[in-house]
Amino acid sequence: MIQSILTKAGHQVVDYAIVKDDGEAILNHIHEWVCSVDMVVTSGGTGLARRDVTLETLEPLL
Repeated sequence: MIQSILTKAGHQVVDYAIVKDDGEAILNHIHEWVCSVDMVVTSGGTGLARRDVTLETLEPLL
């Protein structure tokens, strides 16, 4: 759904991935993307469960 919205708005989606709830895996994907694109969009992984580590993982990068 997010891809469709971005494409309809005139953006080019160059990659898409479902990344497991693992800080290292999340960082690896983000680092790959930020070297080659203008914007990275993330969705999910921001719940209250212990396994949702996206926010804590990405916060130092902001």
